[in-house]
Amino acid sequence: MEIIEKVKSADKMAVKLLQKSKDGYLCETVVVDYYNKNIICFSCALGCPVGCKMCYNGVYKNFIRNLNADEIVAQIKNAMAFIDPKKVTLFSAMGVGEPLLNYENVAKAFIALNTEFSGNKFAMATTLPSSKNLEEFLSMIRDVEKFKIMISLHAPTTALRYKIIPIKTAVKKLVNDSIKISKKFNRECEFNYLLFDKFNDSKEHAVKLAKLIPDEYVIKINHFNHVQGVELKPSTNYDGFISTLKQLNKKVEEYSTNGEDIGAACGQLCSNKKLD
Repeated sequence: MEIIEKVKSADKMAVKLLQKSKDGYLCETVVVDYYNKNIICFSCALGCPVGCKMCYNGVYKNFIRNLNADEIVAQIKNAMAFIDPKKVTLFSAMGVGEPLLNYENVAKAFIALNTEFSGNKFAMATTLPSSKNLEEFLSMIRDVEKFKIMISLHAPTTALRYKIIPIKTAVKKLVNDSIKISKKFNRECEFNYLLFDKFNDSKEHAVKLAKLIPDEYVIKINHFNHVQGVELKPSTNYDGFISTLKQLNKKVEEYSTNGEDIGAACGQLCSNKKLD
């Protein structure tokens, strides 16, 4: 991997790196100076095969191939030049690609990084296309101590989720499998929920979500970042939705990603273009 371009957000908290693979494809990586830690949000694929309706790569159906472990490690090592060395770094598989559809290479990369950069943290966001893959992945990274699973839920019912994430697993099974497997491997697990205007942000949706997620698990409410070609819009009911969840004794965290002005926020990354 070779860095060919970098751009910094106006608030100077995020740097987006454009990296080129040996076969000429472009891959985007983001480095965030997030208060008490660095976050390196890396890609595990060139494009993504899942087809989520709120993500650039899903909308434009641009999957080329998965990245191998060496490419993932090289991508991250290049990004290490832009971190604050005095802070802990979170290596986060939340860029382009579904990690559990490339779990062996992501696991190998995590193991290599954990060996070379011990004391740092690891995380993965997944739509959970396969519970079996999650279990095999966690088995592979047993020696990586500081790891968190983030389940991309984004809807409280199976039918509603399928409209934006074309995976037919019932949401109740998805939640139960995530909890069961994370407990088996003693891993932290939380549930991500993007709020979309008049789609999944009503009080009724909040009540259904509260019934779905056990009280001890964190529900992370994320802000939706504009993506060209996506019809979904950011919710105007963040405060009301969060208030309902808290009234129902849920653990809620609100999270806004950095770098929206440079196309570096969640859902905005693109990794599939090829240089001539």
